[in-house]
Amino acid sequence: MCFVLSSVLTYAQQDGLPQLGSYVKVTKEDGAEYLGKLVAMDDRELRLDSTQIGSVVIPRYLIAGIRTGYTSLSEVIKRAERQDRFSTRYFLTTNGFSNSEDGSYILFNIYGPDFQFAISDHVTAGILTTWIGSPTVGSLKYSASINENLHGAVGLLAGSSGWLDLGLYFGVPYASATFGSRINNLTVSAGYGIVALNGESNARTLLSVAGTTPVWGRVAFIFDSMILPEISDSRGTLMFASPGIRWFASNTTAFQFGYPFYLIKDGSVNEFGAAPFPTFGVFVKM
Repeated sequence: MCFVLSSVLTYAQQDGLPQLGSYVKVTKEDGAEYLGKLVAMDDRELRLDSTQIGSVVIPRYLIAGIRTGYTSLSEVIKRAERQDRFSTRYFLTTNGFSNSEDGSYILFNIYGPDFQFAISDHVTAGILTTWIGSPTVGSLKYSASINENLHGAVGLLAGSSGWLDLGLYFGVPYASATFGSRINNLTVSAGYGIVALNGESNARTLLSVAGTTPVWGRVAFIFDSMILPEISDSRGTLMFASPGIRWFASNTTAFQFGYPFYLIKDGSVNEFGAAPFPTFGVFVKM
């Protein structure tokens, strides 16, 4: 699967050279960034209608990189406001984007920290735990962009009860498909959760629908969910979901608030409820 995604990615990158009239981000060797519409480009220089200072000409030898994939001027502006930061995560689930733009970061949740490391442009590894260090979950994800509006990932979550030694072990292999850009997207994921407790195991299909979209300024709407579909009369449907907002405070920090609710449909039982208080998280770039 990784080989297939890698091959597709290579083809997409070759096909994804900047086109005249497209929106791009140009990064110079000194770290300066320019966002706007590509007006002209040849072997010597690039001319850009930038959002910062209007028309600008940049010699090619001063350019460190050109990033494509912006679909409109409004998206360029949103990215300038850093709404593309920490774009690989919703509240709980991930998506098809890689950490190549975000780099490594820590997500401090109410229940504990989540460390995510950008191993390469396509591989992310992490560790999630509670404030008491148990349970502990390791994560590994391979991501690839098929085109500018379709991104895929395969990954694995695996963990145990750790030092508490409760005899608990679990794992979730999964795959995700993300449609859209880093600031405006929808992700559909499917996995298979396996839990072993004191020698007895259980397994179940897991589904997720998640997404994000800009609201205003540095604020975005986030939605995340986890669905366990019904598989028998004695094992009904469970759904946990959370709408919320994320505020991009700076290039290296973001705050998010979620309002979780749950739905249980099991035979004649239909129960809906909400958490008594919102969840809270802080993203910090390492």
